[in-house]
Amino acid sequence: MLNNLAWLVGQFVSLQFIGYILLFPIVFLWIWGILYVTRDISHRTENFIYELFCILVAFALWPIWLLLYLVIRPYYTIVERNIQQAKLADTQECLECWAINHHANKHCVNCWENLKLECKECKKEYYKWYDYCPHCWAPNIENI
Repeated sequence: MLNNLAWLVGQFVSLQFIGYILLFPIVFLWIWGILYVTRDISHRTENFIYELFCILVAFALWPIWLLLYLVIRPYYTIVERNIQQAKLADTQECLECWAINHHANKHCVNCWENLKLECKECKKEYYKWYDYCPHCWAPNIENI
């Protein structure tokens, strides 16, 4: 009887050990998912409530957290969004080297290519890739 009890306890302990071994990857993936979401969402938004919501989604709904997170997270990171806004606001790209320049620059900051021309008619500056002067509509002779 004591042998049977020892054998039963041994089987129970080995089943627990196998259960722990099988449980370890699941717990590891759950913790990794929470850390991934925490890091990624902090690069995508500055809204603390939104960050907390995304982390709670990863924490509570771990089997499907990745699908939900990919649906609710912002598409662009903060840095990518700032670069896009800088491109749209008071900047221009050089047609030679594609460097971003402030709209007031006459020359590219990277390759020193001329960015602006002086109109032959009204003597005002405009970008050299325009076909016509935006001030007096005189044709840009260099582009024709």
